[in-house]
Amino acid sequence: MDTAQHPGRPAAYYTVTAFAKGEDFPAYDMELPDAGPEFLAGLFGIPVERFANVYSLEERHRAALERTAGLTFDPAAYDYFLYVTAAG
Repeated sequence: MDTAQHPGRPAAYYTVTAFAKGEDFPAYDMELPDAGPEFLAGLFGIPVERFANVYSLEERHRAALERTAGLTFDPAAYDYFLYVTAAG
């Protein structure tokens, strides 16, 4: 999507998805509506123009999102992944 033609619409949506340890299906999602692509791409060391995929959240990623987005994680019970989905 060209955000210049659709002001106010994001180019992508960012969702943290939790999977209970040993499970293949998501337990729950946490939206990141205010997260900027530059910040998130920087957490993973990926150029923002190539930031599209699914990324495993390691301790340093979770710590940054706890500080900046107010999310709470339980890494003993869940594995977490950041899904970057292009806006349609």
